[in-house]
Amino acid sequence: MKWYAMLFLAIVIEAVITYAKTLFVEKKFQWQIAAAMLLGIGCALAFGIDLFEVAGIPAAVPYVGTVLTGVLLSRGSNYMFDLIGQLTKIKDTSSVQQTAAGLDKDAQGVG
Repeated sequence: MKWYAMLFLAIVIEAVITYAKTLFVEKKFQWQIAAAMLLGIGCALAFGIDLFEVAGIPAAVPYVGTVLTGVLLSRGSNYMFDLIGQLTKIKDTSSVQQTAAGLDKDAQGVG
């Protein structure tokens, strides 16, 4: 697994845990949060959306990526836009580093 995949998973896990904590506020169940999660998961399943697969992190267990994508979708468009922006930065940085490493090898005559 590439380093950016682990960073992406860490960001997603933190987001899901933080979001799950909002289900109970002052010992009261927040049905709106639960409804948003169910709707997000339902849409992700219905449309076959898996952000992890798109990021190059296929799940070994079927539907795990789709369900987690649904939870992320339930956070809203601003959150998804920010998350995708972070993922793009991570992948771009990785590509630049790999390209630079390849150029260094070419300059040294290695390869």
